[in-house]
Amino acid sequence: MKFPVRVVGVLAVAGAVAGCSGHSGPADASQDNSPPASSAVHQALPYGGAPKVASPLPASALAAHPCDSAFTAENLSQLFEAPPKGVHADLPDRGAGCRWLDQRTGAMALVFYSTKADGLSSVYADDRPHSKVWNVLPPIEGFPAVAHDSPALQAAKSGCQVSVGTSDQSTVDVSIGLAPANVGKVDPCAKATEVATAVIVNVKG
Repeated sequence: MKFPVRVVGVLAVAGAVAGCSGHSGPADASQDNSPPASSAVHQALPYGGAPKVASPLPASALAAHPCDSAFTAENLSQLFEAPPKGVHADLPDRGAGCRWLDQRTGAMALVFYSTKADGLSSVYADDRPHSKVWNVLPPIEGFPAVAHDSPALQAAKSGCQVSVGTSDQSTVDVSIGLAPANVGKVDPCAKATEVATAVIVNVKG
């Protein structure tokens, strides 16, 4: 899969993008005093309108850290002008995360293997109410997926997150931001879908 160089861009603060998922931290909790749906004890999966994952990815596929397994060297060379090393951006209530930031161009991507929430059920229940963009996608490599934004991404007007349900209990979440020159010219959710597809191909392989 070919990625135009410098497509992903300006969201340089990891915390801002990590906050793009309601189940990843407290950013959205202040907007609603009621407990999120994902906090229900022993709630049957899936819930919140999320689809069931018919053929789950084995848990072992997400055992490696995304810094080591999400992208190949070729992927990185296509994504970034000066391919950076991934930096751990793990969240204890979500799972392993990795951020790639090209210091030369500001290009950035963030990948989470979200194994400590309720899969797409968390995304549907917690993120959907706060998303202005919510596009259910055709399956990515056989897995249900949705493209969405968040208050942080809405403010930047240049990013999108794609959440792929790899099982009823886990997702692979890919966030990107467009470089300033591409804002208004490139659909960030279409680009995030391409990047998410590459990540899923890699973890499946």
